[in-house]
Amino acid sequence: MGETRVARIGRVRHFAWLVVVAGCSFDHGWLPGGTGGSGDGGIVDGNGSGSDGEMITADARTCWDVAGVNVNVCLPAPLTGTTTVGSAVGAIDTDSSGTGPLQCKSLVQGSTDVCVIAAQSLTIDSGRTLSAHGSRPLVLLANQLVIDGTVDVSSELGGQRGPASDPQACGIATLPAGAGGGAGGSFGGKGGDGGDDDNDNNGANAANATANITTLRGGCPGTGGGANGPYGGHGGGAVLLIADTLTISSSGVVNASGSGGNGATQGRRGGDGGSSGGMIAIAATSLTLDSNAEVFANGGHGGGGSSNGTAGQDGTEPTSPTSGGGNGNAGGNGGDGGPGYSAPMRDGRNGTGGGDGGGGGGGGAGVIRIYTPNVPTGPNISPPASS
Repeated sequence: MGETRVARIGRVRHFAWLVVVAGCSFDHGWLPGGTGGSGDGGIVDGNGSGSDGEMITADARTCWDVAGVNVNVCLPAPLTGTTTVGSAVGAIDTDSSGTGPLQCKSLVQGSTDVCVIAAQSLTIDSGRTLSAHGSRPLVLLANQLVIDGTVDVSSELGGQRGPASDPQACGIATLPAGAGGGAGGSFGGKGGDGGDDDNDNNGANAANATANITTLRGGCPGTGGGANGPYGGHGGGAVLLIADTLTISSSGVVNASGSGGNGATQGRRGGDGGSSGGMIAIAATSLTLDSNAEVFANGGHGGGGSSNGTAGQDGTEPTSPTSGGGNGNAGGNGGDGGPGYSAPMRDGRNGTGGGDGGGGGGGGAGVIRIYTPNVPTGPNISPPASS
């Protein structure tokens, strides 16, 4: 896909100090002073005075405002330095400052609380992965940001929990009656319904898709299956990429998918629903997105229901933009778990024999926001991006 440029929209605001990061100088490609009209989702370089008479005070602070996801970041000094993820690194804890070049600090006044990693030049080498977990969303901020490797804020059943997943806005789901399958988590899209058990007790219906998403946040968990015990899956995490020049190459991957659902333990139980995808937001003055790059926030596969004699299998996580996870097969004559978004069938299957639980529904789509004048499209962006 070709290069696109961000329209000069939004307005400068005088922000309080939000985030401290190590290292900081930057010749901005965004408009100094934030001239131009207002607009939801606009990004603003607030280095200087604005046409509306407001200005950043003359203390060398540099601010970015991504209004569409309610994130505004002010640094105490301009960006400087080069950071390259060229070797194995541990997962970033967005609740901790960390050590070495991949440090983040987080304070918040009037904005989403975020963990920022900033440098003048930030590169993730091919074959390398930058992953994260914690309660705050991850923000990567650079003059030049190159993703040849993987940015992973996904959740995995029994493993990593993506940053800012399962926020309070998801609510608390009601477990299905009997041994019905749990519903898939909903976020940008509705999760699948849980399958019925053999006695035709309804599986839990998935909540409606979240409307009017205005903050940077992660996705929602699926519902536990009837009589299956506590649910262990999590929605996909949240990441915001801010850059003057952003390149995601043919080997580049950004993954914010949700986890699969637990398979039901032996004894006529419903499988757990898969979790929804999380959120990927991109704000760049110049964006180059290779047609083979993968940007996805899909839902996980629901877990399989069990019979009295056989346990169901766990659902798994998406591995590509066209994947909704796998497995989730039923035990005995229980119901199979439904695949998560982007698969066409997301409802869990019904149990078919005596003593069999329903399968969990697949997780719904996450959210992808790309703030450029022409939002890129294609099969390797899942779900389709909006602005």
